[in-house]
Amino acid sequence: MSRADSEPQATRSLPGLLQSAAEVAELFVQFASAQRHVLWVIDLLPHEHTVYVSPAFESVWGRPAAEMYADARVWTAAIHPDDRPGVVAAFARWIESPAMHPYDVEYRIVRPDGSLRWIHDSGQAPDVPAASARHWSRRTGIAEDISERRLALDALRVEQQRLAAIAAVAPSVLHTFRRDADGRSSFPYGGARLAQLYGLPPGTLDADASVVAELIHPDDLAPLDESIAASARALSPWHAEFRVRHADGDERWLEVHATPAAGPDGATLWHGSATDTSARKRAERALLESQRRLMAVVAHMSEGLLVYSADGKLSEWNPAALAMHEFDDASARGISVTEATRLFELRTLAGELLPLALWPHARLMAGESLRQLELRLRRTDKGWEKVFSYSGSRVDDAQGRPLFGVLQFSDVTAQRRSAEEIARLNSELERRVVERTAELQAAVKELEAFSYSVSHDLRAPLRALDGFSQAVIEDHGTLLPESGRRYLGIIRETAQKMGRLIDDLLAFSRLGRQSMTPRKVNAGQLVRHAFETLAPQCKGRRIELRVAELPPCEADLALLRQVWINLLSNAVKYTRQCELATIEVGSTTENGVTEYFVRDNGAGFDMRYAHKLFGVFARLHRADEFEGTGVGLAIVQRIVHRHGGHVRAHAKPGQGATFFFSLGTPGTPDAAG
Repeated sequence: MSRADSEPQATRSLPGLLQSAAEVAELFVQFASAQRHVLWVIDLLPHEHTVYVSPAFESVWGRPAAEMYADARVWTAAIHPDDRPGVVAAFARWIESPAMHPYDVEYRIVRPDGSLRWIHDSGQAPDVPAASARHWSRRTGIAEDISERRLALDALRVEQQRLAAIAAVAPSVLHTFRRDADGRSSFPYGGARLAQLYGLPPGTLDADASVVAELIHPDDLAPLDESIAASARALSPWHAEFRVRHADGDERWLEVHATPAAGPDGATLWHGSATDTSARKRAERALLESQRRLMAVVAHMSEGLLVYSADGKLSEWNPAALAMHEFDDASARGISVTEATRLFELRTLAGELLPLALWPHARLMAGESLRQLELRLRRTDKGWEKVFSYSGSRVDDAQGRPLFGVLQFSDVTAQRRSAEEIARLNSELERRVVERTAELQAAVKELEAFSYSVSHDLRAPLRALDGFSQAVIEDHGTLLPESGRRYLGIIRETAQKMGRLIDDLLAFSRLGRQSMTPRKVNAGQLVRHAFETLAPQCKGRRIELRVAELPPCEADLALLRQVWINLLSNAVKYTRQCELATIEVGSTTENGVTEYFVRDNGAGFDMRYAHKLFGVFARLHRADEFEGTGVGLAIVQRIVHRHGGHVRAHAKPGQGATFFFSLGTPGTPDAAG
């Protein structure tokens, strides 16, 4: 056998290039030195030691290669503490049983400068059957610095996690739709959330999306398939809106935006988003319905409505606005500001002509809000004039820029004419009131003069009659017969009665002119003080006065005191024939109104004549039975009416009488007055 025949096949594969093992080793060293990866060779016999480590070890580990030759296990000291136990265990298993436990690991190392590197380390054991005992203990391997790749993978993983997190909470469902060349379809990404939109269990659409066609509304299915086919042919962006019917009968609107891409296997993949737009569709329908209702309301408004654009030009109007200005839709649409100022004049109610800058639309577009601004509008070509009441405001965007202005107005010509007529009538009424007041003041002065005359001119003769009659009785009474003395007594009594009547008439006439000072009055205390003033009338009589708890009131103290005096005096007088006179004072309250009363057990009266009770000089009993002028109850009624109250009475002949009165707001006569 020639030498060539006896050389190993591996050597014969390099004919003429390698002449010895030394040349092979030298070539291996040159090859290893040119690598960025770390090539290493160890030998396990007689103990584990480094046979070879390539120069890249120093740049990757940051340590001299000599350390590896000195101690083969020095590389484990550089492994990150968290990764070291797993790597050492994997290496030991590989050493013991390389066929069963291949050595292929990734771990971190800590360089002397503190920086971290990711290493992919794999080992190669010799083919046991073919290896000699000498070469079986050899182990070779390669360590690759994968830091950049690992960092890129970590960054990619973070991005994927971020994308997944966004996709999980995004309002729209991010997905990938795949349609194979044979027509089969699926959702390889986003299928779980997409299944919810279709009302399906999660995972239904991941591998087979054919069920989707059964859920799409029949009216939308054909247009949807056509749009997908067109997008696939031209690889153009796909946009579609369609309805989906869930198994429970609920109908949803979906909107899809996607971009197609051709796959290497002939499939087309669309990457995009699907959004449930049902709420928006419902809102759009509601808005459309609201707009229709609003348009119907505006169209049927009796008030005019004008809408101006941001630049102040008339853009919209309603039929009422056209009718008020005597325009039709076509003529209004083409009218310019110049034409409007030629056809119309605007003036104030006083007649002052307004320039265009002070017209209502110009003022509201300048930012002013108008509220019931009344102006006179005259159409010059037709000659009519109307009074319009303008209201409106400008609508701005979030930045305060004007969007449009709304001007609402109504024809108040008739109301203005009525108001002017009312003003004229009021002016005339005020003039008449002034005249009547002057006449009344003159009458009051005459009444005061008359009262003065009555008080002085009539009192003097009465005092003379009374005085001289008394003097005749005292000086010449013994010379006169009994009848003469009786006649003189009648003259005196009549003169005194006439004096009291004059006093009562003067008091009654002064009530209408007397000023009132309302204040809070203790009614119970006032009743007792009023009764004390009647002590001379009560002398020698048995009178029982019963005063219940009386609520306070708001009244003029002096006038109310006169009411109690007159009513109590009335009760004392008409119980004169009772052995025991009983006078009861109390009150009742109904619907928030308090009514006071004075009740006695005296002579009473016939209710048929009750309407005469409160008239001046009205008397229901003969003068020889009960004295009086017939003015006391009239005074009571006048005072009560001045307080805004009312007075009434109830009685039966021989069974006593009860007088009731209430007090309203002082100075405000009620209906009874």
